[in-house]
Amino acid sequence: MGLSRIDQSQPEARMDYAERTAKLVLEATLPGASLCYRSSQSNSEYDFDLTYPGGAIGAVEVTSSRDQGLLETVAAIHNPNRGGSSFPTDLCKKSWIVSLSKGARINSVRKQIDQLLSELEHDGIEDFNCITDGTQAVQKICAGLGIVRGSVIPLGEPPMILMDTAPSGGAVGASSATDAGEAEAWKADIRMKLGKAGTPERHLAVYIDPTNGEAWTALTSLAPPNTVPKLPEEITHLWLFSSGFEADEFFVWSAKSGETWQASQACRP
Repeated sequence: MGLSRIDQSQPEARMDYAERTAKLVLEATLPGASLCYRSSQSNSEYDFDLTYPGGAIGAVEVTSSRDQGLLETVAAIHNPNRGGSSFPTDLCKKSWIVSLSKGARINSVRKQIDQLLSELEHDGIEDFNCITDGTQAVQKICAGLGIVRGSVIPLGEPPMILMDTAPSGGAVGASSATDAGEAEAWKADIRMKLGKAGTPERHLAVYIDPTNGEAWTALTSLAPPNTVPKLPEEITHLWLFSSGFEADEFFVWSAKSGETWQASQACRP
């Protein structure tokens, strides 16, 4: 159901995607438990009251782990005020797609890419990878612009240059996900919200956004590590969750203070 069809007078209508997903996931993973959204959470308070079947109440704060640098690069590429992610060529005779690294200087790319790609065309190069191709012509286009690779694509006339972002290629281990969650747990605002909750259980639920590539891959593809999370005293439970490969599929890892990580079966709330 889209937000446009939700009664905006209800507190749940103000939940963001991570909060809505956290409610679904925790209620599916904790049989009989329910999460009630707190309309006062915007006043530096935690997001949900967690109620167990026996009446015990815990506090739940929800946050997201995102790659902010990548999000900023994507926004710069698609910014319509700067031309968007594609533009016609003046010098290139063929259409190209180029992949940019996080933090690439998009304005510089827009100014220089047509000239540099036309030089590659002149040399007969139609595909390049800046990591494995050490030729001078390729390194000239890669140096300083944050371009990772490029190739000619059949788009017809007129020729165009398309930009996208290159996927991250860092090493992935189970700790990629747990480190991301623990980094959120130690943030001052989160510790403050849960620290003043006054409940025996204080849960932090971290949505691992797909932009945080290594952490998301670890969560959705690996088993959790046999380690105990490093948590501040304000947090008793840490949850990591994200959407999977199907529309209603979720992957969940959780750990209590002093206990090792556990994986919950991918649940379909």
